[in-house]
Amino acid sequence: MVNPLSARPQYRQVADELRRQIKRGRLRRGEPLPSELQLEEEFGVGAGTIRRALPILVAEGLVVPAGRGLPYRVADRLEPEVIRVGPATRVASRIASEADSDRFRVAEGAFITVVERADGDVRCYAAGRVIIEFRIDGDDPVSAD
Repeated sequence: MVNPLSARPQYRQVADELRRQIKRGRLRRGEPLPSELQLEEEFGVGAGTIRRALPILVAEGLVVPAGRGLPYRVADRLEPEVIRVGPATRVASRIASEADSDRFRVAEGAFITVVERADGDVRCYAAGRVIIEFRIDGDDPVSAD
């Protein structure tokens, strides 16, 4: 349950508790989170509160969306992911806009890193959860984290 009298917004309290459960192993890597309805009942809040809490955890790299109509799941790996990119790849770290929020299902205002490859593949990562390795003309990689 969340504390409705707390100065901390309820959606942040939900995100805090889910984060604790993930880090303590109660919610296990790779497994689906409880349904939105189950989370509403567990925390005593409405759907809007749950929908605002989950993108925070996506931005932190702790949970991943499984697709429209499917439950979120705990990330398979909680340590930073190494992404290898070449010269034709664009990498941008920024604060997520409203458009980013809709496109990547992350919290607006979250710090994100967007990787756009030459083949059109575009991926979004929580900025603090990724290490970018640049390869320039076959040289040894140069890391930026």
